[in-house]
Amino acid sequence: MAHDLAISDVVSASLGLVEASSVLSQLVFRDAERDFVGGVGETVRVRVPHVIEAKDGTGLPTEYSDVVDGAVPITLSAEAYNAVRLTDKEMTLDIYQYGAQVLQRQASGVAKFCEKAVADVINTQVASATDTIDPVNPLAAVAKAAAEFTRRELEMNGRVMVIGPELMEAFLTIPALQNAAAAGSDETLRNGEIGRVFGFRVFISPFVNGATAFTRDAFALACRAPRVSEGAGKSASQRHNGYSLRVVQDFDMTVRAEVSLMSTFVGAGVLDNRQSMSFGLAA
Repeated sequence: MAHDLAISDVVSASLGLVEASSVLSQLVFRDAERDFVGGVGETVRVRVPHVIEAKDGTGLPTEYSDVVDGAVPITLSAEAYNAVRLTDKEMTLDIYQYGAQVLQRQASGVAKFCEKAVADVINTQVASATDTIDPVNPLAAVAKAAAEFTRRELEMNGRVMVIGPELMEAFLTIPALQNAAAAGSDETLRNGEIGRVFGFRVFISPFVNGATAFTRDAFALACRAPRVSEGAGKSASQRHNGYSLRVVQDFDMTVRAEVSLMSTFVGAGVLDNRQSMSFGLAA
């Protein structure tokens, strides 16, 4: 029964549901901590590993390189949370029903909040972009991004492009993407991916404007789960795969009902401008 579930299992399931409900957040660098004692407005440092460049050692003594990670400050700009009252019926559902009717809905809300945080950063890049993408010929912009990324010596693996809804029709009329959509798995299409063009996996998001090509290390999402609530009936704070959540379950005497609170502090920012290229929509 749902009320017999350990709170740690509830948080673990919720983290998996947040991850499964994400598109943009899955494409960027993620950094998470649990039991965070700060709050909105705090600045955290996201550690980013760098490539250790190889040297030509022909006829030369060994020269050592330092293993140093970069650190980029990210401000936690908001607390993503939702709180629901649970009826006696909901608290006696089995794990599958409880997951679908309660946890899934709460986790989807937190995931959507994180998606919008990442989208805000991407849209800021689009707003200041000098390059444009023409809905009549969107492939020209994709080709330009592919060539520019190659000039910047960015790896071929991991290149993605995210487009806004105003470009979706233009991209879906590209024969290569039509074939990919017809052959793609349901899971791929549910995750917002509509195909691959010139080495870029193309994703659609309702929260972004224009188009932005980037790699995972271009942007970051920082999640900090608040510390466990000592006064609550049940409370746990966990992190998993770059996401973190606190879940609190308690009884509210004022409404005589069980309550479920799911929350995390969220911030997003730019890690490396060299690893992204944005396009505004051509007039």
